[in-house]
Amino acid sequence: YSHDDAVMCSHTVNGDLLGSRDVRERLLAFEMSHDGRVVLTGGDNGAVVMRWAHSLKLASDGPRRGFEAVVDGSGDEEEGGRFGSPVRSLRLTRKERHLIVGLASGRVRVMAQDTDYLRRRLQRKLVDIGILSSLV
Repeated sequence: YSHDDAVMCSHTVNGDLLGSRDVRERLLAFEMSHDGRVVLTGGDNGAVVMRWAHSLKLASDGPRRGFEAVVDGSGDEEEGGRFGSPVRSLRLTRKERHLIVGLASGRVRVMAQDTDYLRRRLQRKLVDIGILSSLV
């Protein structure tokens, strides 16, 4: 990534250019998927963008078909909707079940592909420790 001209490039280990993209924003956060096939970026535009590492095209096809390649928080209305602030840090959890997004505003958002996963997990824990009598 070149901060001066906002261009991302992907190269082989021998230095051959695989792909390049003008990202049109200052990027502040980078994270690679655990398999190394997808690079996640976040920056001044307040969105997380997922791109194929080899070509830098948006990662919305192939094994990622059906998943958004650009995440701006707007699908999570319970947490206030859009991020509304530059993305400063990114972290994928184990098994890539959650994406933790740190924002310039000081807020931290946890995104999940399965939005009911955390709710179900919390309910199971509450049943296990005896606070809930059964799963709702």
